[in-house]
Amino acid sequence: MLDIISKRKNIIFLIYYSLITICMTFPGLFDLANKIEPWTLGLPFALFYLFLCIALLCTGLGIQFFIESKLGELDIEVTPIDHSNVSGGEKR
Repeated sequence: MLDIISKRKNIIFLIYYSLITICMTFPGLFDLANKIEPWTLGLPFALFYLFLCIALLCTGLGIQFFIESKLGELDIEVTPIDHSNVSGGEKR
């Protein structure tokens, strides 16, 4: 059951990242946003559009990391540091 959820999750994130990347690079879609007016947050709209796409990609990565950490699918092992063997430098 967990394997099916994992595959479905990976497909959803692949589609999400692909759509945002296409929106950033495909000439037909980017031409719709390739304007100076309106100014958004002090930036020309084309630059704001690219920053928005990058922010959506970063948000997606954060959500994917959170979901994978909750499901236990991360390939990292975190062990706490043992501070008992660490010297604190010279004693005065």
